[in-house]
Amino acid sequence: MADRQIFEKLDQTIRAHPDAKGDLNSTAHDGTLALSWTLTIDDLKACTYQRALKKAEKEKKPLPVQAHEKSRIAKQVHARYSGLKDAALCVDCYIFFKDHSVPPQINDQMAPAFHRAFHATPLHHYFAIWRMQRPNPASGQAEFTDWYAHDATAPGADAAAASFWSETRFPPCPPAPADGDWVRPALIAGAAAGALGLAVLIGIFNEPLARLFGFATPQDRRELEIALQQLREDVAVLREQYATEVVFVEAYENEIARMRTSGGSPREIAELEHALAASQRRVDELNRQLSRAGERLAPARGAGLPACWSGADGRPAYLFEAYLDDRGIRLEFAPGAGERARREALPVHGVPLGTALSVESFTEMTRPVFAASEASQPRCRHYVILREGVHASASAYQRQREAVERHFYIYRP
Repeated sequence: MADRQIFEKLDQTIRAHPDAKGDLNSTAHDGTLALSWTLTIDDLKACTYQRALKKAEKEKKPLPVQAHEKSRIAKQVHARYSGLKDAALCVDCYIFFKDHSVPPQINDQMAPAFHRAFHATPLHHYFAIWRMQRPNPASGQAEFTDWYAHDATAPGADAAAASFWSETRFPPCPPAPADGDWVRPALIAGAAAGALGLAVLIGIFNEPLARLFGFATPQDRRELEIALQQLREDVAVLREQYATEVVFVEAYENEIARMRTSGGSPREIAELEHALAASQRRVDELNRQLSRAGERLAPARGAGLPACWSGADGRPAYLFEAYLDDRGIRLEFAPGAGERARREALPVHGVPLGTALSVESFTEMTRPVFAASEASQPRCRHYVILREGVHASASAYQRQREAVERHFYIYRP
């Protein structure tokens, strides 16, 4: 275990950095340096806006992002964090030093990130893991994320502080537009376009009438689309985390097999097995989160979306073959789809292939795939080959087919 003096020296270096504000708390221990600080909702809002704006600029390139598009992004950001205006978000970080000593005791929550960073770091280098609070879009409350491995190149002793500040601590972002800033371009444009005034007035006076009779108003649809877009963005983050975790599961499995073949240290093999089990649990949990998100995204289904996969000829490539009969819905990978799904880390590991599923089970098991297709850029749908067996009643077949069409586009050969 690394000596405490190493971390006391690192602590002094970090505190001397210009970005070390008064909110930084740190404690040096034998084996680690523990740090924590806070972000405000405004900090998080600003960085979320800048990330979304950069993404839009990349997609629009070489064309500039228009003012109304910036306003839409700002509105989404403010809506996402509107319930947490005064909340402070805590960030925790642990910095370790890898040498020949025995690693410190790590709890189960930290273990996946710790082992990932530990095995990727060369001797006599620092590595870090961190977590932060962020708003849960479902509950509106601030909740801690899982622990993450510091993904910068592992620094030596001299570079540790600089790497920490440039990669681990969140840099300041230019502020997002104020709550009302996105309204002004729309008002100016509306005033300039006098010919649209009558249509605007009709829309205003018809909206209460539409609500009275239970119809969705334009405002309702706009709010729903904003909520769905926020959810798609959250699903995209889950999708990336799922893909990353699947890669680590495969890497752990390969490394364990290699070490067993080459006569590796039992202690190191046991550590890797522990990390593998934690990563597998993480994959299962992410799959459950994707399933819940797929359920909430159900109102977004519609026609006219492109195929998620296409072949060399440009035609849709199929993910599953779905067999429908009185026993239930049975899924098998379409030819070549299993390898492609594994390569792209598509969230299909929870789908029991070759098993007859009820309509309810099929819907639950395929929600992660549906959520991933909703979060794709652009939104898309996976295609399924529908193969029909014998049914005792037409209504049973109809229920099964409708269940498949909720999450996929179908092809009937």
